[in-house]
Amino acid sequence: MTSEDWVALVGYRKANRLFLEYGGQSVHIPKFPSDSHPLAKLLGYDSLVMLSDKYCSELLWVPRMNAVLDDFKRALGVPRSRRQRKGIFSCPLQKSLLD
Repeated sequence: MTSEDWVALVGYRKANRLFLEYGGQSVHIPKFPSDSHPLAKLLGYDSLVMLSDKYCSELLWVPRMNAVLDDFKRALGVPRSRRQRKGIFSCPLQKSLLD
């Protein structure tokens, strides 16, 4: 599934939590969801029930957050060179604070 599919199914904020927690992995959608399931705790029980109704007993791929951000920047038309990370810090001031 793409990031847009996840956002359409569970909403923007819940999808972001999912990308951060399970990004780069496959998640199993239970046939009979429970309140104590890790996805229910992360997304909410109602969202898990909705996912279970549509994708029960399937493994769904969760994209990594950095891939989601790249897709977002590509959609905005940000040039590739500006999308690449050069390092952890974006300006010299941030680097100097840790020296």
